[in-house]
Amino acid sequence: SQRRSRLQPHRLLYSSTTMIRLWALLVLLWAPAALGFARTARVQVRMQSEPAFSGAKVLENTAGVSASDVNIRKLRVDLGSAKDSYTTPGQYIQMRPSAGEKAGFYALASAPGSGSEAELLVKEADSNKWLIGANAGTSVQVTAPAGNGFKLAENFDDLVKFDFPVQNVLLFAAGTGIAPIKAAIESGALRLEDGRTCKLYYGARSMESMPYTEEFEKWEEMGVTVIPCFSQGSASSDLPSARTGYVQHALEEDGVSMPRNSGALLCGMKGMTEAVKSILTDAGVFPERCLLNF
Repeated sequence: SQRRSRLQPHRLLYSSTTMIRLWALLVLLWAPAALGFARTARVQVRMQSEPAFSGAKVLENTAGVSASDVNIRKLRVDLGSAKDSYTTPGQYIQMRPSAGEKAGFYALASAPGSGSEAELLVKEADSNKWLIGANAGTSVQVTAPAGNGFKLAENFDDLVKFDFPVQNVLLFAAGTGIAPIKAAIESGALRLEDGRTCKLYYGARSMESMPYTEEFEKWEEMGVTVIPCFSQGSASSDLPSARTGYVQHALEEDGVSMPRNSGALLCGMKGMTEAVKSILTDAGVFPERCLLNF
């Protein structure tokens, strides 16, 4: 019995050493296969993340503003059957001139359900000069509309997530960020006909560099109080509600009435959206009700 007990540690050591060697052998055999699987998985992910492009045509390309120091174009593009994926204001498409070229992301300015013709608002940059100068009839490649868009039903109307629906809608846009906000207004998804109040704080350098001023009267008739905010130049006498300064400063001046019953849509440069969201949440607006389209 004493001899067995003295041999047991040697047997355990032998057993442990054998197991380690076996594990090492298994690792050597398994590692190349695992690395190959990982490479295959990465390739598959890349293939799955590449969106499908289809042919489309530019139908119209017109000036979006009258200012000479900024080039913003309004474009109409025929999406064809790809339009069926456009269900929510705030969604976007990718567009490129041809296969192999880098695509740009463009939020849709037309409302869902408005047909196969999509409206875009594009500010000139080095990456999109080809699109800025595209004539009617130019062939392009586009993806189907994608993205979550503004989750209005989930965050403005859901009485499970919140105890009460939104009664006060606040919209914030700067520059071409007005595109998805326009889509939201004209889609009817804001449900302003149900008695909700709505204000649009809309920023640009000046009246001349502000797109869609011709739509203001229609939006007012739909129940949207439009508050243009001009960062450079004075407020226009044609727009009694216009302010001088930035969007966030106008919001600070006005404050937020009914914050717990308020919801907001935001689109524009990061500095503006972050400042506005901070003001809203500090006032008591639920963070989940401050919606970005991206």
